[in-house]
Amino acid sequence: METKLKEREKTNIIAIKELKGLQFYVEDYQRGYKWGAKQVTELLDDINSFKKEDQAFYCLQPIVVKEREKNKFELIDGQQRLTTTYIILQCLGITLFNLDYKTRKQSEEFLNKVKNLAVVDLNKTKLNIAWGDYVAESPKEYDNVDNYHFFCSYQIITNWLQALNFSEKETFTKNLCTYTKVIWYNIKSELSPEEIFINFNQGKIHLEQAELIKALFVLYLKTEPNLEIRAFKTNQFAEEWNTIENQLQDDSFWYFVSNDTSDKRKANRIDLLFDIVKKKPKKEQSNLFAYHKYLHQLNTETLKNKDWQEVKNLFNLLLEWFQNRTMYHYLGLLIHLEIKSISEVYQDYLEHEDIKDKLDFEKQIKLWIADKINISNPDSKYNLSNLVYQTPKQTHTILVIHNVATYHTSDTNYRFPFDKLKTQKWSLEHIHAQKSEEFKKVLEIQNWISDIKLLLNDANSTFDLEEQLNILEEEILKHKPDDIIPKSIKRRINELSNLLDKKLDTHSIKNLCLLDNTTNSSLSNSNFQDKRKSILQIDMQGGIVKSNGKKQKTFIPICTKNVFLKYYTKNTNAINFTFWGYEDRKDYEEALEQNITNFLNLSND
Repeated sequence: METKLKEREKTNIIAIKELKGLQFYVEDYQRGYKWGAKQVTELLDDINSFKKEDQAFYCLQPIVVKEREKNKFELIDGQQRLTTTYIILQCLGITLFNLDYKTRKQSEEFLNKVKNLAVVDLNKTKLNIAWGDYVAESPKEYDNVDNYHFFCSYQIITNWLQALNFSEKETFTKNLCTYTKVIWYNIKSELSPEEIFINFNQGKIHLEQAELIKALFVLYLKTEPNLEIRAFKTNQFAEEWNTIENQLQDDSFWYFVSNDTSDKRKANRIDLLFDIVKKKPKKEQSNLFAYHKYLHQLNTETLKNKDWQEVKNLFNLLLEWFQNRTMYHYLGLLIHLEIKSISEVYQDYLEHEDIKDKLDFEKQIKLWIADKINISNPDSKYNLSNLVYQTPKQTHTILVIHNVATYHTSDTNYRFPFDKLKTQKWSLEHIHAQKSEEFKKVLEIQNWISDIKLLLNDANSTFDLEEQLNILEEEILKHKPDDIIPKSIKRRINELSNLLDKKLDTHSIKNLCLLDNTTNSSLSNSNFQDKRKSILQIDMQGGIVKSNGKKQKTFIPICTKNVFLKYYTKNTNAINFTFWGYEDRKDYEEALEQNITNFLNLSND
């Protein structure tokens, strides 16, 4: 039995007869047995209609268990199916496995004696009346909802079986024991069965859909009668599966087609392809949606070679798009911005003959993006004049597009790193701004005032704040540089800072760029000059060197590097790396608008 158990864990799919000698426990945290006449009858009819020459086996859905000890399992999911199977076997006079209901003591006793019940002719007596007659003559504690459903299922099954002749019953028994199989899923976890049950039903524990689908395809391939051809096809399928999964495990490919940064698909990213092929709805919560579709096909003899070919065709198309640099940038951006999912793009591609030409399809993707991102319309929420730090989603979007466009128009070997964008969580960063509320020492205020005066002077300001700055400067000279800032001064700084933010457009897009969260947090509350020095050093080092000497890898977006190199500043004879001035900001905003307009402009095609 121990050897068979290991085989079960390895293959995941086992026949009912292989459950022989096993003990299953249904604990009191489970809901009671609820199957009605329709479900029981459908199961009987499905098993009875199975034909070996048409399909390999009839497959039930997963049985999820947690092993207690050798041959003893707590039932986590599949209670209704396994209980109905147990009652059918009892009606046939067969005992393969034991089922202990702990929900109610009387339920366990009743189920163990169910085969001794008198059979009621349902053509003459209704189930409710038969149950009423039974409980009137039985101990009072037997009258509970579990026993009612056990009783009804037993009567339905025995009446159904009585309609079969001896030969038909033999065939049915063989179909049930030998050709009906379950997906066996033994959860290995340190959690208690109760915690597993809760997590499983809340969707925190997932059955591995890809592995279940893989088993279905392998079993379909086993229907090939020629052993050599079967072996060849099975090996070929395994190699193709591994090739696809390995490519999807490449983050640069995965984050081109997906925004999923969770670990849900980490082990089996091929799941995405099955969901796309089977048109899984956006709001569908089941992580076994595609599996159920394939299982139905297997049980209705419609699972064919073309089903695996469809998955391969989808993968090859995605790979072709990935390898095409233009498609990579535009389609990758479309997916990232959630304008369309890769599933929606694929369905559009299949359904619209007029966009199947590669260039036409590229234009269509640009149109989808341009329809969403309209920077030329003054009323658009993506118009640059409307983008500020307080509109983080739209501002972030425009800065991402600017980076993608910059990569696209640069050297043909460069490709925008969607994987880094999605896994590192890039955030908005002020190019030249300090948070006055974070100042703690007098020296920080002195440096801040010097910085502000440079900016105001550079902006050709009327300098109506000069007097207030001078008064503040005289006030702080009364204190030592290392002194803690007095509350009265801090309050005045915050008021002045709010006025300066408006005057200098501190929060507008012309003073914003993108940085990954790690680099952003390492810059502290620095001015432009110090930020520039830190960013260039991090970029040259390839990361941030921690105090323990270890390096934490980071990524500086190309447009952010360009900002601190003053790449966008037109007057190269007057570049000042001390601050981010008026001309720097104006030229940067112009470059943003021009770059994005060119990137999305269809007339250039």
